[in-house]
Amino acid sequence: MEGEARRSVKLVVLGSGDAMGSGGRHFPAFVLTDGRRHLLLDCGPSALPSMKAAGLDPLGVETILISHLHGDHFGGIPSFFLDYQFLSNRDSPLCLIGPPGLKRRCETLIRVFYPEILQFHSWRFPREFNEMQPGQTLTKEDLRIEALEMDHGTQGPSLGYRVHWLGRLVSYTGDTRWNDQLVDLAEGSDLFLCECFFYDSDLAAHVRYRDLLEHRDRLKTKRVLLWHLGPEMLMNLERVDMEIARDGMVLEII
Repeated sequence: MEGEARRSVKLVVLGSGDAMGSGGRHFPAFVLTDGRRHLLLDCGPSALPSMKAAGLDPLGVETILISHLHGDHFGGIPSFFLDYQFLSNRDSPLCLIGPPGLKRRCETLIRVFYPEILQFHSWRFPREFNEMQPGQTLTKEDLRIEALEMDHGTQGPSLGYRVHWLGRLVSYTGDTRWNDQLVDLAEGSDLFLCECFFYDSDLAAHVRYRDLLEHRDRLKTKRVLLWHLGPEMLMNLERVDMEIARDGMVLEII
């Protein structure tokens, strides 16, 4: 068990951009992988082609975590379902984890995109939807997920996740403005994936780089990686001294 826990784990950045594709960046999606098994953090519309371009087999995806139900974060779900149903002929279970309403919204999205699928076909692969509340912990074999409430101004909860897998702890903000839950989210993590749409502006829905500078000493993590970059952040990259995610980036989680 100990040998399994210390297998190599990498993060592959499939998309580091915002909902508008600013800077030509793909929509938010990240893969945690041990080379064979994959865990997706958010699933933007460009996630599947980005995954294939990175040489990762979509059949290796065991779990998809969705932070909140905005299109740039879960709009890629229909493409994965279509691939599994008609191309790769998946028969292994797929676990989807997200906020309340996840199952209904995913089924609605698929019905809008491909209405004939649910009318004429039954899914060939088992699907398990786990809808989490803030403060809840979910354990599945060697995976443990802690959900924390973020502040994104959405109708339903926006969740940040503490992902414990193969001896690593990766913290993921989803979309949120600065709040003290981010300190708890980052605590003790090997990697803190933090959205940072703005450099200085305050529109009450996203983290600003200025917030991170102000609170950097409170973030007890080994490594911070910024993503969800908007136009203002992209125009100020030369002034940023924190690590910036880029599409296609691969990094080892130590």
